[in-house]
Amino acid sequence: MPILDWRARSMDNVMTNHFWVYWAITIPLTLVAMLVVGVYGIVQERRKRDAARDARNIAGLKQV
Repeated sequence: MPILDWRARSMDNVMTNHFWVYWAITIPLTLVAMLVVGVYGIVQERRKRDAARDARNIAGLKQV
């Protein structure tokens, strides 16, 4: 199922009727990738905060 017809007679006819498949795949995958990166950043920030808190506790410093 080709999405683009490079042998079309004019540039207006290069996209076939199946071009919607491109958008149907790329938009959800882009959103999933953005979600994964966002969740990863949140998890790493929490780990960093917890590690800093644990280091302060081990050193005997008060929490501010």
